[in-house]
Amino acid sequence: MNEQYWGRNVVVSAVAAVTLSGAAACGSGFSADDCKTTRTCATTPQVGGAGSSPDVASSAGASDGSQAGDAANVAGADLDGSGGLGGAAGVVASSGDVAGAAAADAGCRVAKDCSNGDPADGEESCAEGICVAGNAPPTVVAVTPNDKAVNTEPDGTIVLQFSEPLDPKTAIAANIQVLDGAAAVAGDLTYADDKVTFKPKAPLSLLTPYSVAVSTKVTDADGAALLKPFQSAFTVRDGVWSVKSAVTDTIYQVAPTLPMTDDAQALVTWIAITNGSKYCPTSARWFSRGTGVGTVKKLTGDDVPDCATVRAAGTSDGQAVVSWREDAGAKAVIYKAGTWQQQLPLSGNASVYQAAIARGPGDMAHYLEVELSGGVDAYWWDTVKAKWTQDPLHISTETVLSEPQMAVAKNGRVYAVWRARDALNREKIASAMFEPDLKKWLVAQDLKGSVAASAGAGYERGAPSIAVDENGDAMALWVRGNGNGTTYQLMASRFRYTGAGWEDPNAISGTLSGLPRTEPAALTFDGKTYVAAWTALVGNVNNTCVARFDRTSEGWSDYQLVSDGVVKSVARMPRLGADTHQNLVVTWPAVSNTANVFNLTYQRYNASTGKWATALPVTGGSMSDSGLATSSPFPLGVSGSGPAAAMWGTRSASGLSAVQLASFY
Repeated sequence: MNEQYWGRNVVVSAVAAVTLSGAAACGSGFSADDCKTTRTCATTPQVGGAGSSPDVASSAGASDGSQAGDAANVAGADLDGSGGLGGAAGVVASSGDVAGAAAADAGCRVAKDCSNGDPADGEESCAEGICVAGNAPPTVVAVTPNDKAVNTEPDGTIVLQFSEPLDPKTAIAANIQVLDGAAAVAGDLTYADDKVTFKPKAPLSLLTPYSVAVSTKVTDADGAALLKPFQSAFTVRDGVWSVKSAVTDTIYQVAPTLPMTDDAQALVTWIAITNGSKYCPTSARWFSRGTGVGTVKKLTGDDVPDCATVRAAGTSDGQAVVSWREDAGAKAVIYKAGTWQQQLPLSGNASVYQAAIARGPGDMAHYLEVELSGGVDAYWWDTVKAKWTQDPLHISTETVLSEPQMAVAKNGRVYAVWRARDALNREKIASAMFEPDLKKWLVAQDLKGSVAASAGAGYERGAPSIAVDENGDAMALWVRGNGNGTTYQLMASRFRYTGAGWEDPNAISGTLSGLPRTEPAALTFDGKTYVAAWTALVGNVNNTCVARFDRTSEGWSDYQLVSDGVVKSVARMPRLGADTHQNLVVTWPAVSNTANVFNLTYQRYNASTGKWATALPVTGGSMSDSGLATSSPFPLGVSGSGPAAAMWGTRSASGLSAVQLASFY
């Protein structure tokens, strides 16, 4: 048969073809070094001498056009028209060939003849009978942080080193991503010098696993794509506490709340004492990782002699509101788009002794005040008129025994709960709700099962707490006296907006001592379910306990002693917060070996492992306060990315001294 090999026309006999089969359609060029491995033929054909194998050669001394049998060929074969002596097979050379010269090696016809089956070598090709080496695809040769790295810094960069230059049009965010679960992390991606660098727009979340993914749409400069997707993983380190004096003035009051944004800025608010007798001004300042941002903002004028009841609330995107009471009534200032807005009056009632403030989505804000004469009045921010409503809505007229607590849902619905007393002097838990569609607070109602059976001692109710879930439903915690005057239980009540309202309560705690009734237990929604934390008397030691609501069985888990005797808790309810990855922080002041001194103690829940770490004291978190068990608040704020902050004021002879701010980052 006639075939084209290396540009020469030769006639190959059937038996000769059998002899050539071991060369896989190529000549001895494949025997040279790595050409044999890569199946890339040499650019110069190899010509074998007489008897060479596997090359096909003519007999030595054959003349032009003669037939001669190669000693390596099969003897005795019947070759059509061969005429060879002794039946030796041979090759008929065309005229013009040099006598005794070997025929050229067999070359390639299609790309498949050149392939070695290894895609990592690139796709080999056949050009005019010659195999051409393929373009090897790019690979990721190094990644920072290393695969499976732990304790990665949250504000670092991710760098991918490739084996060769890339096509810049393919080195883009659509093809190279840092993933938080299935969601792409926002950031800036750049390519230079075979490297792709990704800088997150915001610090990564603490104690959180991330992955790096490169798709096969990434190609080198010549168009060869990654053979398979690349992926690596790393975990961001946990936070570390540091304690600083946020305010060094003599302090009259510290707000019981500590708003915190997703970018880890905490809003500290307080009332100072000036000239020894002036209880003003009311002031605020943002702190980032424990360092003050800008200057202190004085929210009251120099002519105001008396301030009280400072409260602050904020949203994760940095909107906030601060309220306080003056002799002329309550005032408030909205913080929006990085600027403190004009101070506006809330009410003309100077007899307010308790209040609550909440900040909702958009411009919505709510203020509840408790009058000395009894009852709760509600005000809210009118987003259309850009001012507070001047006519309060009386949502309750009964005696109020605790400061209201509020929680705002994403849809703008607001829940408020407080401890109250009815006309028969029976204690109970009251609740009210703001309907955003109606733009109205509804009249207060009792939590089902919360009204005490008697007005006698031992039937007291404890201050409630409230949290909302992603559907706009709510959960409340409150303490119920068992009638003996010495033991109490923590109760949980659930509200279903599309159901029958407040459901029957369930006991979730062990025995509580009497003191925790004066402040709410801790309650948060971690993005998946509710988590509660409280102080319980176990033996003769107050321990910190936690429980989790199971949304499948719709019941609370058995409570767990997270302090577990490692540290002793004071008779105060702990503080609890969650980030957007369900990691938790719980804090409480623990008894010290020194009289009237407590230590801020914390415990961490790792959602990835589902375990609580050991309770540890915060270095520098000493609280010198003989009245800490009943006086200075110690609010906790937790941002969506994990950083947290705790605040407290230590007591001196003239009042609270420097406000301490513990930052967890």
